[in-house]
Amino acid sequence: GNKGTTDVTDCGNWEEGRLPDATRNLVVPAYSSPMPIITGNVIAKDVILESGASVNITSAGTLRIRGNVLSNGSITGSGRIIFEGTTTQTFANNNATNPSAFTGEVEINNAQNVELSSSLS
Repeated sequence: GNKGTTDVTDCGNWEEGRLPDATRNLVVPAYSSPMPIITGNVIAKDVILESGASVNITSAGTLRIRGNVLSNGSITGSGRIIFEGTTTQTFANNNATNPSAFTGEVEINNAQNVELSSSLS
């Protein structure tokens, strides 16, 4: 992150010092160092991972997504991803050479459904 730690709850690690939330995107630039690690409950509008970027969701972590996922990087870990939008959500992993290797639980809490254009693992 910008502050140089993996702590996603520290606003110093995010652009403009603003934490992701239900109305703000979680964006991980390719140049981030170190990459973020989710160890608790994090909510985001859209999740955008640039090429070479990653986010790790530990077994104690949960990423709640209200919008879409566009991953040119990778999502790893064994925690939980919850899709909880109110319109159809999409998960697009555009990184064929380093696909997401997420082994945790995926929950779809969206009556409009989620479209996967690629595998989570």
